[in-house]
Amino acid sequence: AAWRRRPAARRAVDRGGARAGRRTPGIIAAARVQAYLAADRRDLADTLMGHLLRAYVNDTSIARAVLQLADRDRASGDVARERPRYEALLRGFPEAPATAAARFRLGLVAYMTGERDTALALVAGAARRDSLGALGLGPRYWEARMRFERGDSAAVATLRGIAARAPIAFYGVRARELLGDSTFISDSAPPLPRLGSFPPARARERIRLLTNLGFDLEARAEVLGWTLDSTTSPWVLLAAAAAAAEAGYARESIALGDAARARAGMVLGVTRALFPYAYRGVIESEAAELCVDPLLLAAIVRQESRFDPRAVSRVGARGLSQIMPPTGQEMTTRTGIGPWDVGLLFVPDFNLHLGARYVRDRMRQDSFPVYALLASYNAGPSRVGRWRTWPEYRDPDLFAERVSITETRDYVRTVYASYVWYRHAYGQPLVPPPAELLSAPQP
Repeated sequence: AAWRRRPAARRAVDRGGARAGRRTPGIIAAARVQAYLAADRRDLADTLMGHLLRAYVNDTSIARAVLQLADRDRASGDVARERPRYEALLRGFPEAPATAAARFRLGLVAYMTGERDTALALVAGAARRDSLGALGLGPRYWEARMRFERGDSAAVATLRGIAARAPIAFYGVRARELLGDSTFISDSAPPLPRLGSFPPARARERIRLLTNLGFDLEARAEVLGWTLDSTTSPWVLLAAAAAAAEAGYARESIALGDAARARAGMVLGVTRALFPYAYRGVIESEAAELCVDPLLLAAIVRQESRFDPRAVSRVGARGLSQIMPPTGQEMTTRTGIGPWDVGLLFVPDFNLHLGARYVRDRMRQDSFPVYALLASYNAGPSRVGRWRTWPEYRDPDLFAERVSITETRDYVRTVYASYVWYRHAYGQPLVPPPAELLSAPQP
């Protein structure tokens, strides 16, 4: 089903059902619903689900299948069909794990349709029942946001707690923005190294020399070695992280940043280690040529390739900006920038030029605000163009929460949070600030 091999999915479910007999009827029935969905036969899935809701009242397998049907409705923008699914789960499966997610989603639907009291009650209920944190910070953030909008002073403390608990994650970043808090980076300094300890300058110089001599593997090993020593001074970690970032070892820089954050907090050096700016000159040059924010492009590259110019994804996207070869060929031909060769996607200047041009096109041609632009980078502009009709399109939090593709939803959150941190770590961008980019243009 995941690979859209629809007839094979149905055959596999039928064979599994024949072998299982009466032992696992709920699981088999739920799998049959999935097979119908994979075959785009929602009518059959709906009919079967109506029977299953009556026949298997306490079966959590059926509850999960209902949630998958709701996902399909959400993907098609059919809120009128999506909402009753969640309500059916609350009635028939009140204690099922899937119902916790349904309660949270139903609260967001109620908020989206203007039922603010109902929305708060549902989201608060989801947060209260999610004692193990299976739903992440979402319910707690949304409860705090809804209370904050009502003027509840207690919500301020909750939002600050979320920001402190998850400073570099989407909810932590949005909590700070909601409060108007610009103190992302601490102005305190890490404790000085002990007298006679290993000098930070030497750590940086060792990595720089190994890199210059072409010993990449040894340089990377040197970098990672510092993260394994719990006694290492934060100053040494930050010096090694700076050298790693300068050499283009973004993954290693991020690992050093994680280690340093535990010891020094979110000081400027830690922030720059966690959000390295390799190929800065190339990124800023291409961004200036196409009038896009270089820090937005850096945030995209951090997520796409971790600044590895030779990166190849499982679907064949290549280079720093992870450009698919057909997309690269089409853009090269359309813009007339030279004869096409797929190997060009591994050239940083060429790859970043295409990535910056894609960002510029989405902002100018499609008028996407930044969160929709990020969704289009992952899911494609035509799909995001259809999402414009969603009622949640004009609320960045709702949009990021209700994007129907899990990978895209995570991508939007992660890259947006990175973009905000890049802005704080490397200064003001060359384009309007996030408050303007965050709001969708009026029709």
